[in-house]
Amino acid sequence: MEKIILLEHHLAFKPILTGKLRRYFTIKNLWDIFKIPFGVIQSLWHIYKFKPDVIFSKGGYVSVPVMVAGFILRKKTILHESDLSIGLANKISAFFADEILLGHEDTKKFFPNKKSITVGIPVRKFIYNGDKNKAAKLLEFPMRKPVILIIGGSLGAQFINEIVLSSLEKLLPKFNVIHVTGKNFSKQDTSKFSNYRRFDFVDQELADFYDLADIIISRAGANTLAELSCLNKKIILIPLPKSSSRGDQIENAQNFQKSHQAKIIDQEKLTSKILIETIQDILAEKKAINPLESINQHAAKKILTIFSHYNSQ
Repeated sequence: MEKIILLEHHLAFKPILTGKLRRYFTIKNLWDIFKIPFGVIQSLWHIYKFKPDVIFSKGGYVSVPVMVAGFILRKKTILHESDLSIGLANKISAFFADEILLGHEDTKKFFPNKKSITVGIPVRKFIYNGDKNKAAKLLEFPMRKPVILIIGGSLGAQFINEIVLSSLEKLLPKFNVIHVTGKNFSKQDTSKFSNYRRFDFVDQELADFYDLADIIISRAGANTLAELSCLNKKIILIPLPKSSSRGDQIENAQNFQKSHQAKIIDQEKLTSKILIETIQDILAEKKAINPLESINQHAAKKILTIFSHYNSQ
C-alpha cells in the first residue's frame, strides 16, 4: 500500500529487510531477529547514497533498522509517536533519536530522559475540503437517507466487514451505506442492494465521503482518529482487541471519546444486533459541537518548522 501511494506521488521507495518485534514467544522470532542486521546494512547503503539532512520515523518495526543506521552515520533523526502509549519498536528507536515528537501530551511520561515536543498528528489537508454534493453525485443513492460510512483502515477489517454484511438487510431500509472494505475482502455479491456502495480503497474521495456521512464507523488507529478529530461527526469506534494488538487502539479510542461524540464497541462483543442498536442510539443523540480546532490541524506545519531548523544547521 505504501509503495503504491509513494509512486503515485513520484517519490522514491526503497524496501528493506526487517523482522517484526513481538512481545510473545513464537518460532518466527528466531528467524526475524536475524533479519534486522541485514535491514541495518541495507539502510546504511540507502542513507549513504541519498544523503538526507534529517531522518523522520513514524514508528513500526520496519523503522528500527533505519533509525539504527541513521545513528551510525551521525544523521539527525526525529521520531514521531502517534499513539497514546508507545510500542516496542518506538521504545528501541527512541534511544537513537535526536528528538521525539508526540501526538499527545500524556505520552511524555514514556520519554523522561529524552527531548520531546507535543506537536499533534499530521492530517491530510484535503480532508477539510470535502464536498458532500460531489459524493452524492458519485454514489448515486436512489433515495435521501442518513449516510453511514464504514472504514476499516488501509487493509480493511475482516471481522467488521462480515458483521456489516450480515447487518445490511436491517440497515439499508433506513440508511445509505458506504463501505470501504480493503482490497483483501472477499467479493461477495451485493448487487441486490441499491443503496450500498463498496470500495476496496478510497483516496481523494474520502474527504467527500466524510462530508456526506452522518455516522462514521472506524477502527481506532491514531492517524484515522487524528482526521476524525477535525470533523464534527458522530463516530462509532471498534478498536483492535488486545488479542491481536498491544491494546493501543483501545487506549486511543477511550482518549478520543473524552472530547468527541463517539461510542466504542469492543470487538469481542460486536454482533449485528449490537452494531445496529449502537447506530440507532448515536443517530438519536443531539449532535454535539466538537471543538472548532484540533491540535492536529497544525501538526504538519510544526513538524516542517522543526525539519527546517535541522536543515539550517
